[in-house]
Amino acid sequence: MKTKEQTLSATERKRLCIVTFARSWNGLAAVRCLGHHGISVITGDTSRYAAASFSRYSQEHFTYPDYAEDPKGFINSLLQVVHRHYAADTDIVVMPLHNEIYTVICNKKYFDGFAHLAIPTKEQFLNTYNKRTLANLCRAYAVRTPVTRVPATREEAEKESATLQYPVFIKIPTGSAAIGVQRVDSPDEAVERYRSLCERYELNEPDDLPIIQESVAGDDYCATFLFEHGMKRACMIYRNIACYPKHGGMGAIRETVDVPAIERIGTMFLEKMQWHGVAEIDFRWNGTDDPWLIEINPRFWGGLTQSIESGWEYPYLLYRLAVDGHVESVVPHRKNIKTWNPGLVVLLALEDMLEAPVDHHELHQHYLRTVKETPHHTALRDLLSRLGIVKTMPERMKMVRALLHEAEGSINEFFSWDDPFPVFGLLYPLTVYVRQGKITPEALVGKTHLVSQEIEG
Repeated sequence: MKTKEQTLSATERKRLCIVTFARSWNGLAAVRCLGHHGISVITGDTSRYAAASFSRYSQEHFTYPDYAEDPKGFINSLLQVVHRHYAADTDIVVMPLHNEIYTVICNKKYFDGFAHLAIPTKEQFLNTYNKRTLANLCRAYAVRTPVTRVPATREEAEKESATLQYPVFIKIPTGSAAIGVQRVDSPDEAVERYRSLCERYELNEPDDLPIIQESVAGDDYCATFLFEHGMKRACMIYRNIACYPKHGGMGAIRETVDVPAIERIGTMFLEKMQWHGVAEIDFRWNGTDDPWLIEINPRFWGGLTQSIESGWEYPYLLYRLAVDGHVESVVPHRKNIKTWNPGLVVLLALEDMLEAPVDHHELHQHYLRTVKETPHHTALRDLLSRLGIVKTMPERMKMVRALLHEAEGSINEFFSWDDPFPVFGLLYPLTVYVRQGKITPEALVGKTHLVSQEIEG
């Protein structure tokens, strides 16, 4: 028999969501989305200077230990907040946004009876997040992926590097946000970068070694999903118009698109896995052939603002799924929506201005060879031809203007006149720079290498 508190209507019950990784762009998007629906939000991060913590919709902020360094301290910090706000008339949802979700998955039992969760199982998370197991899963499901090598030793990786078509990408198994990804153009460079990644991330065990994946033509497409125990409830797809870094980076300018072939593949994959919660699948597609599945994020994604602005309010849907155990399917919403990330666009513009596609030393050596081996007029004509592909400053500025033109009319995913104070979140990278003397993706995002996260007591 239900108690009086349990029979309260949805409008009478209090609604509270605890959002982690509040420093991130998708954290800010989630907080604003939940707040717009009248859900009280508590934000958490390792830093006090997290962008979402300055949002008008964050009623409280707390700091927690790094989940990778102190999983027990991280979980205990979450539980303290849950227990402090627990009440029979309150629906509390814990919503981890980044890789700390794995620690929550491993310790889900501690939240039972106190807070709701809508997350994949440990097996589902590892099979998709880990690029080595994902490659094997794609083969089992007959999903089209680029040629991928999963070496068991460094020596095997060196042998495999000679059999591939270049350029290729070397990827650590548990990297995200372009961390641990290297694009290489030759077998020798592949061997060097492979060793470098292994040493940098201390990858020594066979299951931890990087994969090597051939590059394929096409644009970057991101398919976002919400599943309820193997049943699709929402799917939205967007294309990255521009990325930073250019090769294999994060979306800087995005637009909502409709690609049935991508939706079909992603749906089939997650149905087979009996997925529960949100997920995002990266594809490459040239517009005609079958899409290539690249990797899967078994959690929220960097372009969450794009989804929300297009009408797919995933954070609110996930909250309802966690509390009610069921949500109705979402019908397609607005198309032709574009969003942009001002920070990434500025970095991409600087990259365009500063890049030099021709090495000057190589150019000089080529000139010396052609002068010795060919008539002077032929050598001069060849040299001028090569100089012609060097981008001049006016040409670079033209590229920058084209980039900024592409961003015109797009929705700024960071700044909002309705909620302006998250700009103080820029203090976070500043504090990182003060502490470490430099800013790296790892310092901003955190560690991506997973370890055993189950705690005791």
